[in-house]
Amino acid sequence: MNKLKNIALIILLAIAIIPLSSCCCKKEAQKTTQVVDYVKEGYAALTVLFYELDGCKWMLVQEDGKKLNPDGGLAEAFQKDQTKVWVKYELLKNAPNICMAGTMVKVVDIKERK
Repeated sequence: MNKLKNIALIILLAIAIIPLSSCCCKKEAQKTTQVVDYVKEGYAALTVLFYELDGCKWMLVQEDGKKLNPDGGLAEAFQKDQTKVWVKYELLKNAPNICMAGTMVKVVDIKERK
């Protein structure tokens, strides 16, 4: 009879633990689907532009039309004209610019904007 009580107790404990573990996983899944506020994170909303001019190829354009020239170019995944992107960048002062168009920047991070 004691053996039967122990088995019943183990089954009850197992049944009680299962819902607790599934709640944990749901909370984790909710955390990963949160929307990122790119502006708060220091990103700028820019557009990739194919700019065929001596020394130029791929530029980033701000909403006000100002051009940014990414030092070292853009990653191949972003080399598509009119692609909307989020970019975190640093201005490069006194950087040589053979393109002669736009302000030289170092791209710190870039993500496609949807």
